[in-house]
Parts: sequence; C-alpha cells; structure tokens
Amino acid sequence: MQRYFVESSNIINGYVYINGEDYHHITKVMRMKIDDEIIVCDNQDSYLCKIIEINVECVTSQIFKKLDEKKELPVNVTIAQGVVRREKAEEVIDKITQLGANKYLMVISGQSIYFSHKNRFVLEYNFAFWIACFNSSPELHIEIPFDPQLSAGFKITG
Repeated sequence: MQRYFVESSNIINGYVYINGEDYHHITKVMRMKIDDEIIVCDNQDSYLCKIIEINVECVTSQIFKKLDEKKELPVNVTIAQGVVRREKAEEVIDKITQLGANKYLMVISGQSIYFSHKNRFVLEYNFAFWIACFNSSPELHIEIPFDPQLSAGFKITG
C-alpha cells in the first residue's frame, strides 16, 4: 500500500488534502482512482485513508482508521562521520535513515574535500525517510567543522 507524507495542516476534520508532487504521484504515476486506499503520515501519526475525490489540484481522502505504528527507536541515535565522496554520502544517509538514527552529522576535518551539495543530500535524505516510513524525520546537519564537536562534549574513543 502506498504511503504519503503530509503536513499536519493538510489534515482537516477527518479529511486529508494531498497536492504537489504527491498529487502527481497518486494521479499520474500510480493511476489511483476513487475508493483506492493509501496510508497518510504526518510527523506524529499514520492513518489508513480512502480516496474520495480527485480534482485538478488536489486528491481528497477520508481517514477511516488511525494506525498504531511505533517504528521509532526507544533511544536517540546520533551518527557523526567525516565527509565522504558524494556517492558514499548518499548511501550513508540512506542507510542511517532506514536504521532510525535521529541525527546525522557530516563533520569537516582537515582531510575533508570541501563541497556543497546540500540540496542533493536533502533530496536523498527525504527519499530515504520516505522508504523507511518513520513517523518523525531525523535531523540532518551538513558541513559542521570538527573543532566545535569536540567542545560540545563529543568523546572520541579509539
């Protein structure tokens, strides 16, 4: 069953209004019709919904069941890693999101090759988040210098 992420403001009185890229995905890619079921998630809850209307700008679905999904880890996990090549960074972001890390720090050290592909990382992060089907999204910090991490209390073990 397809899962879509919406802002809480798009859920009003038991109805979910889906527009933008998800609207395109539902109508053009998946070719869903009225009465098809989807799962809709905001940052807190997941709902089983049935599509009741498809118009030019928006897909309207009605919530008929709140799902009891607790996929979050019982602990907060932060992963700090030195900056790696773009291909590897995308894979790392994908995997740590699937595993449920709450925070990912890309640390710039003296050996790091500086680059700025923030938008690309954010896209990969959102895609991985979508695959993992978490109810809340982890934080992504890019281009954090190494020295402040030491002063912030990170302990290096080896």
